[in-house]
Amino acid sequence: MNMNMSKPATKGILFATLTALSITVLTGCGQESAPAPKVDTRTEKQKKADAIYNPTPEQKAQQAAERQARIDADLPRRIDFSDPGTADDSKYVDISETFVAYKLYNAKKAWDETPEDIAKSTMILQDTNGVDPRISAIGGKLWHARDAFEKSDLQKEQAAIVTEISQPYHDTQWVKASLPANVASLESYDFNQKGFPVAAALLTDKLSLTETDSKNQQYGNFKSVKPVKAYLSNIPSDYKIGFAGAADKTLISVEDEQLARKIEAARPTANVEIYGYVESIQRRRLNGNDQKERFVMMHVQKIQIVDGKTGEVLVATKI
Repeated sequence: MNMNMSKPATKGILFATLTALSITVLTGCGQESAPAPKVDTRTEKQKKADAIYNPTPEQKAQQAAERQARIDADLPRRIDFSDPGTADDSKYVDISETFVAYKLYNAKKAWDETPEDIAKSTMILQDTNGVDPRISAIGGKLWHARDAFEKSDLQKEQAAIVTEISQPYHDTQWVKASLPANVASLESYDFNQKGFPVAAALLTDKLSLTETDSKNQQYGNFKSVKPVKAYLSNIPSDYKIGFAGAADKTLISVEDEQLARKIEAARPTANVEIYGYVESIQRRRLNGNDQKERFVMMHVQKIQIVDGKTGEVLVATKI
């Protein structure tokens, strides 16, 4: 009987041993060490070359972000305004008059500028028609001031005056620019196009050379360089007047020969009036830093030629 009992016991011991071995094997498999990381044997020069010519997805994303950051750093500060439609001519403020662009900019900008920054752009030292006399008085004091606290106090005083005199222009929408024929580049009658070319440089929709223009200029391809934006400026000179929306509409068509003769005769002393609305207020930036140039951009609605002696509107064209 003892012999019969020993066989099952032996089988049990054998089964237990096999089970233990299986667990040991399984446990051993689970504890295998991870493979060693692959060693990057590239030189620093090779790594830089790969980043340029064979970048990883992560490097591509980083490079794209860096490119966009450089582009964004050169974008101007800007606030845009909607089209208010047209209005009676009497509603249009003459932006070409002294200090009007200055007051429009300071009334409508959507960012803060320090008193020191404003003072640097407003350095007027003598009385000037159209300029609040307090501005030139403070300008003279700032010119001679040597005490840092005195300068700071004067700059703050001037900034407060600028806010005061600019506020009435906050809601101004419609503007015009009245320019002598030579300033507006009113050219002789073009018999082929049957009209008067006008303000081609002013109406290019550019504030500076494009990248393509710069490359053409660099390699001497001057004929391929389109006109630079010849924006207007008055007092103070850091405040510019630009035009938009009329880059391809610089010909005032006049097919009537008698009218064309009349305009041609009056052209040397004529005035060109450009009507529009304030499309945007901008300040140039470079590498993320504010530059001194500020812009009031006018979207053109109408251009007319006016007899400089009689004030008669000789021709008007809607844009």
